[in-house]
Amino acid sequence: MNRTTIFADPYLLQELRTLSQEQKKSLSATIREALESYVHAKRSSQPRLSFAGKFKSGQTDIADRHEELLWK
Repeated sequence: MNRTTIFADPYLLQELRTLSQEQKKSLSATIREALESYVHAKRSSQPRLSFAGKFKSGQTDIADRHEELLWK
């Protein structure tokens, strides 16, 4: 793990300290957990690129012939 410094409003730090005490965790563990949740939420909300079904070949037998078509 890397050590870093953050600047936070006093009320936010107090809330974090209170949560830490309630959960019997260190302040650092609570902040790490909050950061992980934030990053996960941001990454999960981003749309994933998918090309499935985006193109129409006009062929209806592609699923049946996929091996043959892949090795062409």
